[in-house]
Formats: sequence, structure tokens, C-alpha cells
Amino acid sequence: MRHNWRQLPGVVRLGDELGAWVSVIPVYNDEHSLYKLDRDALAEVVAELDRHAPVLEAELALNRPVWDAELAQIRAAATSEPGAESAPMIEPKHHDNAAELVARRRAAGPVALPPDAAPSGPVVVAGPAPRWWRRRRAASTVEPAAAPPAPSAPPAPSVTDLDAELARWAVGGSLVRVDTDADDVVTAVAVSVGTPPRIDPDGWVGRSFDDVAEQLRQAWGASVWLVEDDRTRAGLVDQLVAFSPSAHREKNGAIVRVVSAARPGGGWTTHLAIDPSFLPAEGLAVS
Repeated sequence: MRHNWRQLPGVVRLGDELGAWVSVIPVYNDEHSLYKLDRDALAEVVAELDRHAPVLEAELALNRPVWDAELAQIRAAATSEPGAESAPMIEPKHHDNAAELVARRRAAGPVALPPDAAPSGPVVVAGPAPRWWRRRRAASTVEPAAAPPAPSAPPAPSVTDLDAELARWAVGGSLVRVDTDADDVVTAVAVSVGTPPRIDPDGWVGRSFDDVAEQLRQAWGASVWLVEDDRTRAGLVDQLVAFSPSAHREKNGAIVRVVSAARPGGGWTTHLAIDPSFLPAEGLAVS
């Protein structure tokens, strides 16, 4: 925003001091957005942030990708040609499109990456929607009874408890439970809360979850972001996915919590908790 961009260097530095990843959410369409400034004004912003760059690049560790991504985003906007389409959104290599996440989709616990695989810079988020739905299959192996989860990992809730938890999260929304087989083809669907907006879960049986994810994209927004990917509870992959019809992440689509667990004998049970708060009543212009 125009009133707080000067705080960015201090915020990422504080994040490093606390050992906390800083999540920066740019605002694009609001009249107070930094990106509503003209190119000359944005160039002044870049020049001011560049003053901090040498020190921050030497000091930052955890939040270096955040700093690099934000500076690259503002620089791209400042140097874009007049009349050109908006510069692509640039996000740090952390959750989506990150080497860490690609490795973690195969295991529910933390994965140590070799030094040469560590994310080192920003990534342009553009083109097809990221395949978040395949990453939900991290708990691909059900642990035998003799191998309990690590003591530090809270146990996974029962299906009933998880339904109740997600229903409380999606107040006024809806909840869909989807069972898939070992090939990730839908075998059963149950809508336990509300009426899912603009999708047809009854037609999912026999279709791959790839097809389901595409239907969600067409219904709620062609641009998709994996906002969070939480694996702190044993056997669960808890994802927060944002859908938007615009090229930037805006509050004009659907927010969906996708919680998945491996099923005994193969396959997955996936809960979709749908928050429709930001879905415009007049519908979406999906591009």
C-alpha cells in the first residue's frame, strides 16, 4: 500500500530476528495500492528500497526470498511499458513452486533438502494453475499400527471431528468429503454442510481428482494460489487454496481449506471446506 511500503525493510528484518517467515500480501486494485502509482513514482519507490538492499542481502537468511520477490515485483511494475498488461505476480520460493514442497508431497513429515536444492530467489507465478491437488497426497502411505507418529506430531482427528472442525471454519459455507482410490479417481462424494457454490460434486464419481480441481478452477477463478501447506498433524495435509478470476490474488474468488489423509488400502479422503465470502453474487469473469 502507498502508506506502508517504507516499513517493508524493517518487517523482513524483524521476521528474521524472530525466526518467522514474513508473508507479504500485495494489494493491486484498491485505489490506495502502491501499484496504482505511475512509473516515475514507482521508480522512486524502487530507488528508496534499493538503498536498503546491500545491507538486507547481507543480513537476511529466512526472509531473503521474500525481500527479493517484493523488490522484483515493484521493479517489474516500474519498468513495464505504458499500456502493457499488468506485470506477472512474483512470489518467493516458499510454499508453491518450491523445491521444498515438491519433496514434501511424498512424506507427511519435514524433509531436509540438500544445500543446492534450497530456494534462492523469487519465482514468477503465471500460466497454468499450480498442481496443489497432487501435493495433497503427501500422506501416501498409511503407517502400520506398530509405527506411531512422532511424539511432536499431534494425532489426526477422526473424520467426524474433522468435519466439525472444518464446518466451524467455513461458517456460512459448505463442506464436501471426497474419497479417491490409489489412482486418485473419485469413488465417493458426500456434501455434509451447505450447498457448494457453482460446482457439481454429484458428478465427480468416476472422474480423476485432476478433473475435480479443474472444475473448481473454472467455477471459482482461473488463477490459483497455494497459500498455506500445513503438515504438523500426523497423517494430514492441510492446505489453504485461493481461487481468483484475476491475474493477482484478490478477494474476489473462493478460499478453500483442503484437508487430506491417506486411506487404508490405498487412496485418499479429501475434505473441501469452502468459504464463499468473497465470491461476487453476479458471478465470475473467468479468464
